Amino acid sequence: MKSGSKISHGMLLAVLAGSFVLTNPASVFAEAKDFSGHWASSQITKWMDKGYIAGYEDGSFKPDHSITRAEFITLVNKSFGFTEKTSVDYKDVSPGQWFYDEFAIAKAAGYISGYEDGTVRPNNKITRQEAAVIVGKLLKINGATAENNAQNFIDSSAMASWSKGSIAVITGKGIMHGYPDKMFKPGNAISRAESVVTLDQALSMINASPQPAGTQYDKAGTYGPAAGTETIEGNVVFAASDVTLQNTIITGDLTLAESVGEGTAHLQNVTVKGTTTIKGGGANSVYAADSTFSKVVVNKKGGGVHIVASGATNMDSVTLQSGGKLEQGKLTGTAKGFSNVTIEASDQAAITLSGSFNSVSIHGNASIELSGGTIDNLEVEKGANHPLITLLSDITVKNFTANDAVKVNGTGKIENAKANANGVSFAQKPVNLQTAQGIQVSIGSTGGGGGGGGSSSSSGSGGSSGSVLTGNSITIGSDYNGRTLDSLQVSQDVTITANNFTLKNVHIPGNLKMTAANKINLENVTVDGVTTLQ
Repeated sequence: MKSGSKISHGMLLAVLAGSFVLTNPASVFAEAKDFSGHWASSQITKWMDKGYIAGYEDGSFKPDHSITRAEFITLVNKSFGFTEKTSVDYKDVSPGQWFYDEFAIAKAAGYISGYEDGTVRPNNKITRQEAAVIVGKLLKINGATAENNAQNFIDSSAMASWSKGSIAVITGKGIMHGYPDKMFKPGNAISRAESVVTLDQALSMINASPQPAGTQYDKAGTYGPAAGTETIEGNVVFAASDVTLQNTIITGDLTLAESVGEGTAHLQNVTVKGTTTIKGGGANSVYAADSTFSKVVVNKKGGGVHIVASGATNMDSVTLQSGGKLEQGKLTGTAKGFSNVTIEASDQAAITLSGSFNSVSIHGNASIELSGGTIDNLEVEKGANHPLITLLSDITVKNFTANDAVKVNGTGKIENAKANANGVSFAQKPVNLQTAQGIQVSIGSTGGGGGGGGSSSSSGSGGSSGSVLTGNSITIGSDYNGRTLDSLQVSQDVTITANNFTLKNVHIPGNLKMTAANKINLENVTVDGVTTLQ
């Protein structure tokens, strides 16, 4: 459990419970004693003895001081045993800086992601709500269903929407705590002592988790009876590539271990009553035929797992914590293949879903391609942080809900769409579109809409955009220079600052303002209010 933990959250730098590490570990001393009598003294002493942390050059530890993101990442790498590196391209992390390798390790381990501007802000302090989210990711805890429990804190209104669920779960498990005044103080910087205790609790929970045990297949081959059915009591582990299991009922969990590598696994007439965890497999890897799974979790370092469901296979719940492909093969009878899919992968992890699905719920900013069937319900959850969805021409989405900013490309069909957040854009107009009050949507482009009552933008130039802007009050800016907008859904005012622009077939219930110096053509436009040239 000390490698491959995936921890990230869209818009924030994955900074866990702000832990404590010095910016230059070589320049510290281990004899810091200013925490004697401190409430966290036992945990601090334990972690210093393990070599995870040290004090400052003056011999102090400063348990109640804050910690930077870079210091914290160094501590996480040490305590969780992460060592593998990958390339990093953050704008504010450069070779030669002491924390460069630490960020390369952290990114490889999958527990950090940068901000939208390409930075990770290594010298910023870590907040308590950032800590809660990342601890949740470390422990693979989904707090989406527990958000209401955050209301136990009187300052729950100060919590960011992307942190409430995690705070509720992490505090509910006793990993983090509020203050005596019943406040959580989500925006406060977490102290060094709080960081050590929180990480210590997280590691204790991981170490206490039951490890896969029972039957293990560590050599390639075919296992299980050729006829009839065998029941294996307990857990099963695939520890090698090219393993085939047939005609078997597993009462516990099934794990495809990292040692499967880029190899394959075949499951023929297998029922898994526990959780199936997939940590290994490659581009042509996991084949399930006539098999039943209650819960499947895909968490392979580096992603790329390809799972094919065929015959009478049913996977009731699939959670993608890393990139991969779910493919619906030829199904028989009433089999549904993959029923309900939750996407937690982020960092633009590549995910492909091919086939028909009951529901797809997106929690991370992955890059998702949908094709070859029908999706009954597709939902972008709060905190997903700008995922990219591409609908190929052979996919139909019956109901789409966007609770966070998202870009929807491609020529696939959306029958009913509802936008509950700004920053939603569609390349193709849904058949039916609803927007929450004050929300703008951009259609006909890959550009995102602006804030409520502000401007919507669209990329490209020249010709007719064929796009639709939706909102209360809309500003049509320079992104529309030289273009035509042939549909507009607005409930109040419109301001046009674009040049060489044509607006067609529009009813404006409020006022229209235009820049007098620009060339603006109006065709079949009705304005109920006042038209002003400014």
